[in-house]
Amino acid sequence: MARPTRQLTIRQILSWAERHERRTRCWPTTRSGGVLRAEGETWSAIDGALRQGFRGLPHGSTLAKLLATHRQVRAERRAKRLSITRILAWSDAHRRRTGAWPEVQSGSIPETPGDNWKRIDNALQLGLRGLEGGSSLTKLLAQRRGKWNRKGRPPLRYSHILKWADAHHERSGQWPIASSGAVRGADGETWGGIDGALKQGVRGLPGGDSLARFLELRRGLRNPKHLPRLTIKQILTWSDAHVKREDFWPTSDAGPVHGVPGETWLSISKALYKGRRGLTAGLTLAGLYSKHRGVRSGKHLPPFQKGRILAWADAHRKRTGAWPTGDSGLVHNAPSETWGVIDVALRDGLRGLPGGTSLARLLNEKRGKRNVHDLPCLSFKKILAWADDHHRRFGQWPVTTSGPVHAAPGETWSGVASALGTPSRGLRVSATLAQLLARYRGARNTADLLELSIPQILGWADEHHERTGDWPHPDSGPIHGTSENWLGMHTALMAGSRGLRCGMTLPGLLAKHRKVRNLRDLPPLSVQQILAWADHYYWQNKSWPQRTSGPIPGANGETWHSVGHALYGARRGLPQRTSLAKLLNKHRRPEKGL
Repeated sequence: MARPTRQLTIRQILSWAERHERRTRCWPTTRSGGVLRAEGETWSAIDGALRQGFRGLPHGSTLAKLLATHRQVRAERRAKRLSITRILAWSDAHRRRTGAWPEVQSGSIPETPGDNWKRIDNALQLGLRGLEGGSSLTKLLAQRRGKWNRKGRPPLRYSHILKWADAHHERSGQWPIASSGAVRGADGETWGGIDGALKQGVRGLPGGDSLARFLELRRGLRNPKHLPRLTIKQILTWSDAHVKREDFWPTSDAGPVHGVPGETWLSISKALYKGRRGLTAGLTLAGLYSKHRGVRSGKHLPPFQKGRILAWADAHRKRTGAWPTGDSGLVHNAPSETWGVIDVALRDGLRGLPGGTSLARLLNEKRGKRNVHDLPCLSFKKILAWADDHHRRFGQWPVTTSGPVHAAPGETWSGVASALGTPSRGLRVSATLAQLLARYRGARNTADLLELSIPQILGWADEHHERTGDWPHPDSGPIHGTSENWLGMHTALMAGSRGLRCGMTLPGLLAKHRKVRNLRDLPPLSVQQILAWADHYYWQNKSWPQRTSGPIPGANGETWHSVGHALYGARRGLPQRTSLAKLLNKHRRPEKGL
């Protein structure tokens, strides 16, 4: 990559450095890589230009000297010496203040302005600033304060695992498994990690075990991978009890086996078919009942009759309030049949039926039930008539999410929009519901709006300010005398739609062209400027300002609260974190006056 040749200025370099500090909470060094939002620039190249006087810069400086002179940033070589006792004291203060131990990314340290936890960690690792090296912030806090360290996890004990498992069961009603997530009350532990330690024999455990087997041995918990053996006699006994209780033979989807904790008919069906748990492979529940209990099998089923199917459907609707579908499960009046089997038989011509139809089509022909797979044809005239009725009822034109079409029971506006979008149901032209209403009813189509211009938006903003006394913002609602709204203007400016440039906002537009204060892009502050405002306040009020002192006269919307907020967070170009009271006490000594 070619070396950048554009000229540099001290002001530009400082601006890039401040942006870097806001983004990373650290001032840049020659090892900081590329300059954010400055293509081709690197901090190493800038340091070289400062040293040799290239690209319009003075000769004999460095990046570290520049930041020390203009932003009071200490160079690492001149930073004050550290000690383990001092680092631990700062760590204790951080935990009291935030409720957590500091980490490398925890930012600056209030007790030592100009330092941050990343520099402390670097000094501990490399042996800088009077430290021995070979350590880290995480290791130090783990050794001296007992902080959890993922790379140095403590040994596990069976008694601890049982205690955590009992608490999990008492709290949730279920025993933990490997995917149960974090162990509550055990900092940094997870059930997956415990399961892995039991299997692999790490963290003081012998290995060759698992969480499931551990709980099976010590709490009698059912282990899915070590289930008890089954017998045909046992399965038939459970099936007889199920028939006596439910009046139908159990199938694989019959759920749990009554009175046998942990067993399900699905697990029994799988064991029969695959030959597990002491059973012979290739069996099924239906085959078992056919052989030992004389229950009919699928190979010798009685024929269906349409009259009987309709009688079952009428009973289903009377009981549930809805017509059955292929997914409605068992037929209540014929427990051995399902609506899915009936639908397949109607389609494929099985069990004495002619075929070529379906359950939905049969109910449509014989009971007038709406068939979503065979809907009546639509036309633009019919849809517009339904839209007119909707407008009379609700005072607005329908959209895709408007729900049912009140003038056509069974229809929905979502279904109408779908039919318009992909020509179907007799429609030959593809369109959208919004396009149809815009063309034939003059409704506003948000997907096809007129183009905008900056002068036009500014004119509407001037009229809004003249009428209300306030400049508009995105939540100001409709624009007077138009069908537009201010949120739409803000969105169009940001997205670069409707003929506008991308990347601007409504507050940014007004700040640029009408000098309206933009709270998200405030001008930089300096200590000298704040002290000048404070001196003026003192001469007027005979007291020094506080954060609650209100607006600052002649400061274009600034308040003492916003100044205090910027000082505390070292924002808006201010060099370091402080407070308004500390700043005045340092530079003006309030008890002595000016």
